[in-house]
Amino acid sequence: MGKIETELEQKFYKLDFTKLARLISSDFDSINMNTVFFKSFSKEKVITALENPQRNEKTLRDLSNFLYVFSPQYRRLCNYYAEMPTLDWYIEPHKLDISKVNAKQFKKAYNNTLFQLDNMNIKHELFKCLQVVYREGIFYGYEYSTDDSYFIQKLDPDYCRISGTEDGVFIFEFDFDYFNKYPERLDNYAPEFETMYNNYKNSNKNRRSKGLVDLRWQELNSELSICLKADETILYPIPPFVGVFPDIYDIQDYKQLKKAKNEMQNYAIISGKIPMKNNSDTANDFKITLDTAVEFGNKIIAELPDQVGFMLSVFDDVELFKLSDDRVGSTDKVEEAIKNFWSATGTSKNLFADSSDTDAGIKYSTTADEQSLFGILRQIERWINRKLKFNSGKYKFKINILDITTFNRKEKVAEELKAAQYGLPNKIKLFASMGNSQSSIETMSFLENDILDLHTRFIPLSSSHTQGGNDDINSPTDGDKGRPSKEKEDVRIDGKEGDED
Repeated sequence: MGKIETELEQKFYKLDFTKLARLISSDFDSINMNTVFFKSFSKEKVITALENPQRNEKTLRDLSNFLYVFSPQYRRLCNYYAEMPTLDWYIEPHKLDISKVNAKQFKKAYNNTLFQLDNMNIKHELFKCLQVVYREGIFYGYEYSTDDSYFIQKLDPDYCRISGTEDGVFIFEFDFDYFNKYPERLDNYAPEFETMYNNYKNSNKNRRSKGLVDLRWQELNSELSICLKADETILYPIPPFVGVFPDIYDIQDYKQLKKAKNEMQNYAIISGKIPMKNNSDTANDFKITLDTAVEFGNKIIAELPDQVGFMLSVFDDVELFKLSDDRVGSTDKVEEAIKNFWSATGTSKNLFADSSDTDAGIKYSTTADEQSLFGILRQIERWINRKLKFNSGKYKFKINILDITTFNRKEKVAEELKAAQYGLPNKIKLFASMGNSQSSIETMSFLENDILDLHTRFIPLSSSHTQGGNDDINSPTDGDKGRPSKEKEDVRIDGKEGDED
């Protein structure tokens, strides 16, 4: 390069600021959406899965399980529906010809049925099933029981598929290639699983040579399997609340923006100006070399806290710009996103937070929510009744799962009590509506009356409600018994009878 070109470069060319950029120690780009939430399931991936849910069952199911742990709003939504039903139940005779009943045999069959259902511990085992249904959209399980023990083992939904219905109940197949991937888990399953798995391995070896059918997918024993589905009208299983997934992402977006705003407010930048020669006609004519400026700048950076950055500048004036709330996102945006989430679910947000809405509005909202879950109760009901049909014996019984929730129990008990007062045969139903086991009617009565003699030891205090009289209890009377008359009650503080209005 010639002498003239060098002089022109020094006089007119601009300073290369890329050499100075490395002096800024605080990396503002680190404030982004690079969290475990967005790493695991990107918003674009979720939108793509929602466009074709039938082909993305596993993705949506995995995301639902992840959100159940990650999002408190989503977890409360799923548990709200799963925990709402009380799973109170009672049994009644089924197809009974009362003219041909042997009372002794009937009583024995009745007690055996109650013992079987009590052993199932329906309120606990089926509650766990409901939690899975509202989280994954479907529950596949297999029963294990003894004379005094019972539990339902959850099967991996990725290796199960519905194969049909039997007596109105879903039946399904299991993919026995599961034990090729997890052979150590075979001992945790019933013996029939090992038998069916061995059949699958043998068929896989000899299928081509002997023309055997591939037994990778085999239907499990329908008497011991259980399948509950959140929505029976859709052929494929998907989590019932997939429609609110984008709203959960909106909540996380605003939370991240709020966090970024708070973090950015803690940052500060110190600007150091490189001295330039006075009255110089040459561009970039500094009093010190750029290397010297960088050296001392790095020494300053070493003494600064992480929240304070340092940069070199050649400008006479450096202005501080502050991002406004509208640019970064305020707390109201997070609250608005949460409100939109509950609105998208169709569930009243007032059940989970303080609100000025009326109790009547919340009541109607919960009533609508209750109706949406009674369909799953009918599935449970039909599944148990199908089990009861397998029992051999002359006398049959069927179970009724009551449409009672934690919100309407008081009303339902009042309805049954009123019906019982008119002589309807619903004493057992009333007892069950209060959360009691039907088998404890007789056992508790025997314990309290025959053994502990409590009915003679605990006697209600005498009152107008427990004493009889010739007059109607609600009518005025001047006698000692019954409710006092209105005139006797209408007395002023000074003890004199009150004046009539």
